Amino acid sequence: MEYKQYIYGLLLTVALSACNEYGDLENVMVSRESIRQIFIPALAVTPNTTELEAKGGSLTLTVTSNTAWTVEVPAWCSCSSSVGEGNGVVTINATENQETTERTGQVTISANGVTPQSFTIRQKGRSDIPSSGDNLPPE
Repeated sequence: MEYKQYIYGLLLTVALSACNEYGDLENVMVSRESIRQIFIPALAVTPNTTELEAKGGSLTLTVTSNTAWTVEVPAWCSCSSSVGEGNGVVTINATENQETTERTGQVTISANGVTPQSFTIRQKGRSDIPSSGDNLPPE
């Protein structure tokens, strides 16, 4: 009889130990899962204007992001910061347009894992250059 009680006691101890051990492991897994964060990159850009005067000028971009980003501008522009991370403000400066025709260019802000944000900027042409049909005073 004593032998049976010993075996039952041993089996009960093993069973309870196994339940406790697996229960703790399960709780640890649930705990790890609950603190795991899934990273989803985001990028939004808002320009304050897209039209510039012929004499030059600047526009400001407000970048809202949770990741690293880059800015590409046309050759006739410069950028206060072509790279950044997180939220930021970028100023794009345009040189003077020496032509009478409007010029346009593409500004693109890119970040890994998201669709690039692009928009067209326009710069007016000079209007102070006389055309060939204007009456010019004699020299």
